[in-house]
Amino acid sequence: MPHSFPRFSEIRRHGQLAAWAWNPRHVADLVASRFTASLYMSQLTADFNSVPKTLEKLLGRGRKKLLVVAGFNGRFAKAIEKTGHDVLFTDANANWVKKAKKNGLRVTRANAALIETDETFDAWITYEGNEAFEGQSGILAMMRALSNSRQGLIYAKSSRNTDPYTPFLEFEKIEKTYGAKLKEKRAGPLVYYQLTAGSQEKMRITEDLNAVKQFDKDPKFRLYKETQTRLNKLLK
Repeated sequence: MPHSFPRFSEIRRHGQLAAWAWNPRHVADLVASRFTASLYMSQLTADFNSVPKTLEKLLGRGRKKLLVVAGFNGRFAKAIEKTGHDVLFTDANANWVKKAKKNGLRVTRANAALIETDETFDAWITYEGNEAFEGQSGILAMMRALSNSRQGLIYAKSSRNTDPYTPFLEFEKIEKTYGAKLKEKRAGPLVYYQLTAGSQEKMRITEDLNAVKQFDKDPKFRLYKETQTRLNKLLK
C-alpha cells in the first residue's frame, strides 16, 4: 500500500481540511491563507435558476435522491430541494449543518471522504466544494461518490470562478485509473461537470475503497497487485 495515501483515521483526526492541506501543491496557499477568501463565496449571491432544468438534463426526469456535499450556507441545496428532489445536506462544519437544519433541510455532519451511509443516491452533488474533492482525501471522496451513486458526482461552479484549485486534476486521475467519464454542461452563469462510471468501473472502485479501509485498520494488510497498481496511479 502506498504510504503516502491518506488513512481514514488521519482524516478523522485532523479533519478534511487538514487532509486537503496535506497535498504539497496546496501548502503554499494554505500558509498564505489566500484560498479562504474565495472558498464558496459565489454561493452567497449565485443565480441558481438554471438548476432545475439542468439537473433534469443530467439525471433525467422525476424525483431524485441527492447527496449535497460541502453544502456551505445551504442555498444550493435549498434550490435543489425546491425542485422536488429528496436532498441530504452534508458539511464538515457544525454551524453550516445547524443552519441548514433550521432551513428545513435533512442534514448530516460529515467529511466527504468519510461519509458512511446505508442510503444509495442517484447522485452526489456539490457547488464549488473544492476542498472536499481535492488532494488524496478528495480522490477518496470521488471514489465514494461513484461507488455510492447511480449517476455519479456532479460538481457545479460559477462560470466566473477562476480559482486554480478546482479538482480537475483529481477528475483526470479518476478518469485515467478507472475509465470514468467526465462531461461538461453550461447553463446560464453556471458550469456543471458530471463524473460517471459504468458497472465494471464501480466494482473496481468499490474493491479499492474496501482495500483502503482494510489497510486503515491493519497497515500490514496485503493488497492484490491490480489494486496496488491502481492506487499507485492515483498518487502520481
